[in-house]
Amino acid sequence: MADPDVNLRTGAINTGKVTATKLAGGAVVAAKLGALAVETAKINNLAVTAEKIAADAVITAKILNLNVTDGKLAADAVTTAKILNANVTAAKLATDAVETAKIKNVNVTEAKIEVGAAAAGLSGLVAKFIAAGNVIGGVPVIHWIHITAGANGDTDITLTHKTKVVYAIFLPSTTVAASTYQLKNVADPISDAVLVPTAGTLGLPLTWDNTKTDIAAGTVLRVTGATGLTMPAGDVYVLGFRVA
Repeated sequence: MADPDVNLRTGAINTGKVTATKLAGGAVVAAKLGALAVETAKINNLAVTAEKIAADAVITAKILNLNVTDGKLAADAVTTAKILNANVTAAKLATDAVETAKIKNVNVTEAKIEVGAAAAGLSGLVAKFIAAGNVIGGVPVIHWIHITAGANGDTDITLTHKTKVVYAIFLPSTTVAASTYQLKNVADPISDAVLVPTAGTLGLPLTWDNTKTDIAAGTVLRVTGATGLTMPAGDVYVLGFRVA
């Protein structure tokens, strides 16, 4: 019995038996049935062309949304290890590319925000500005100023962000009779000169100049030791909040 597929076998088709007139429209000619079989030039532009198969093969712009489905993207189908660093650039990560609304609550955990960790956790860096009449409230910041015992003088820290200071607690760790600490905005007094003559006894301000409490970014917050024969060692804890 004759093989019904014999006319479909490559060896059974002779280039002399297939002519341009036998192939309607001239889409495929004898010269095109060589070793390469089908060339790019004979593929309709609506399908795949040389332009569509560039050096990078397939790029995002050439993939229709309807061609990528949940079914085709299995769990972990694309992983970080499969994305080259060179393929993720600042230009491709536009402003607000990832929105808060797209981050699930379950993806932000205490383990990922390490409370109190040296290089993690939350700090005044992420504290929002607080304005008068704020109905939500804000996060306070505390600046810890350590005082080294010695001659009376100034102990300074330079604040990175503009901060309004609202209170201070003075705590000497050594005893020096008649000694005082005073909080200042550079040279301008904020508090009165608070007596701190006894180690372990808190000194609290009695007056507070509200016109001097805004410490500009890059400006000095100062504690001045005075009155006693020397300046006692101690710590000053300054409470404030971020302002515009």
